[in-house]
Amino acid sequence: MIAIGSEPITVKGVYQLHFTVFTALAAFFLFLMLVLPTTFQLERGLVLAGLVSGGLIVAGTRWRVSRDILILWLLTLTVGGGCVLWGFLNGAPGALRVSTVYILWPAVYMLFVGLVHSPRTIVLFEKALIFGVAVSSFMAIALLVGAMTGQAQLAKEILAFQGADIGLYAGFVELTLFNLTTVIYGLPYLAALFFSPQAHGWLTSRRWIGLVLLLVLAVCVVSGRRAFWLLAIVTPALVWGLFLMAGIRVRKRSVGVAAISIVLVAAVGVVALGLNFGALSDQLVSAFDFSGEQSASIRYQQYEALMSGWSDSPLIGHGLGASADLVTRSEEQPWAYELSYIGLLFQTGLLGLIIYSSAVLWVFYAGIKLVRLRPGTTQVILPLLAGLAGFLLINATNPYLWKFDYLWTIFLPVAAINAYKTGRCI
Repeated sequence: MIAIGSEPITVKGVYQLHFTVFTALAAFFLFLMLVLPTTFQLERGLVLAGLVSGGLIVAGTRWRVSRDILILWLLTLTVGGGCVLWGFLNGAPGALRVSTVYILWPAVYMLFVGLVHSPRTIVLFEKALIFGVAVSSFMAIALLVGAMTGQAQLAKEILAFQGADIGLYAGFVELTLFNLTTVIYGLPYLAALFFSPQAHGWLTSRRWIGLVLLLVLAVCVVSGRRAFWLLAIVTPALVWGLFLMAGIRVRKRSVGVAAISIVLVAAVGVVALGLNFGALSDQLVSAFDFSGEQSASIRYQQYEALMSGWSDSPLIGHGLGASADLVTRSEEQPWAYELSYIGLLFQTGLLGLIIYSSAVLWVFYAGIKLVRLRPGTTQVILPLLAGLAGFLLINATNPYLWKFDYLWTIFLPVAAINAYKTGRCI
């Protein structure tokens, strides 16, 4: 024990201060991943190195995960390592490159998961998540306003670090930002948070969540991203289904207010920007026109090539990092495909796909079971599950999960479940 003035400083106090600083830095790092994905990698890498070092310091006395989570993590890590080795032996061009996604990054994330034993820590991360979604949405709106006021070039230059681009076409708008993916995730997450009951929850007012949700919907309308539009269409059913399975009732009044607000935001956006419903619907339908629309046609070619290759090794696949002979999507990364789940089937085979799918399904099972047993966990757990479900949907045609910046969508709900299962500091 050390005394400074009249206040003694204990080893336990120093330890708690260290972990408080570590948690705050981790929440800040999550915010950086949300707002600055795929960019400033050196700077963010230094922050991550500090986090890993700090986590290892306290891991000896604090690291703990539930048995189910540990078993599934070791199983998926074993599959990942085995499939990377199998790909290397088969001469797969990306075997070593993808080892970070399937081995290194899951190990780093699990280090952090094992340090979280309090729902209060998860709430801190969720607040950072909401703030990140809001900031990313404002950046998209700023880009749109710049284009509408004749300052598109200036707006693109200011937001160039996020790959900003915008096109104003006949009847619709299409904008590009790296962190638009964060906004997309925010739609089902915020919708579930908005409808979560307030009893025993950390959110005392829906007002700010509702405002951010409307902002996200506004970005959805003008994004020109068909995946975003599709997610907006299925989000009500997705959120309702999760609440139904968890045995949580949604107030009819909240549904009515939300429905009216969504219609108003969509109508104002369409009228103000001069959008054309016909053009918007044509854009959405064209995504399923495999013979005419370029990106859809490319995905169909990928599907045929990957399924043909998978049939040659249906159980264990060709190894992670392998590429199909009949189609090359990228000269730099020939093993990367937009059809990420079909690509995973091709590379890991039926056994690998079943194991990875089972691990993800367990997250939903464990989360829903936890909410049914402890309804007070609704505001923490169900929004994370809704966000993950929506993200898994759009990941089917865009391989977001194959990057470190988006793996948190899986491991954050795992950390929340682990916090309740191992809660020693609740």
